[in-house]
Amino acid sequence: MKALKYLAVAAVITLGFTACEKKDNNQSIGSDVITEQAYTDLFQQLDEYNSTFEFDSPSGNTQKKGGRFWNWLQRVVYYDASGALIGGMVLGVGGSIGAGVMFSIIGAVTNPYLDQINSFDVINKPTYEIVDNEVGVWHNRIIEEVLVDYPDVLDGVYTEEELLEIVGEKLEAHDIATTQELKNVYEGKNATLIKEMSLATDVKAISTAIVKAYPALQKEMEVVEVYMENVEKNATLEKKVEYTEGVVQVVKQSNISAAAKNNIISSASVYANSSALWGK
Repeated sequence: MKALKYLAVAAVITLGFTACEKKDNNQSIGSDVITEQAYTDLFQQLDEYNSTFEFDSPSGNTQKKGGRFWNWLQRVVYYDASGALIGGMVLGVGGSIGAGVMFSIIGAVTNPYLDQINSFDVINKPTYEIVDNEVGVWHNRIIEEVLVDYPDVLDGVYTEEELLEIVGEKLEAHDIATTQELKNVYEGKNATLIKEMSLATDVKAISTAIVKAYPALQKEMEVVEVYMENVEKNATLEKKVEYTEGVVQVVKQSNISAAAKNNIISSASVYANSSALWGK
């Protein structure tokens, strides 16, 4: 299989803020002001986009919103999207895919409404390439391959270490990342962070845990939160994808860093595709 074309664009956010430490104070202050303005402009542009987009359920997804399954689905797809962001920070696009897959499977296994997942077919669900970003497509494809070869994976019979080996095997088969690289995402303070995220009961708790571990990601997480809050104003998957593609275009045209763009877009791509994978 042809190697994923985006692997050449390995976005490591940590390089951005560690580099600032090497600048003198004036340069650092100037950089902070520019970054702050870029995000201010981006949030304004997102507000403008949201004001013109025709949501098909402006008050929220009334078919599922408030239901226990809908609440779980909202949490797990945000969990996936956040995992993609963390993985991208450590390993670039390969990490976004690998971490998103791991988070997705673990989120499904710990789902208190797992019987509802078993009531519909996860295999062969549609995938969506979001404005030339294939991260979400590969996220779903790897999960489907895992479920085909390991149909008992949703029964929770595998340890995290075993899941890392299983997912790593699939990533290696497509030249996306190595098993060891995937394991690296789960080392150091990320191990503690991932544990906190897995225990979170809502999306805000997930976001808070990430920002606590990585303060430099605060603005990126705020963008993801704005995206998530509004994408769920669409009742149909098609409208969610349409909305996601518009948000991605706004982010791409903004003045935030290239690394931040890549991670936000990958997160949105995973969110949209995870919704397609696990949603009814």
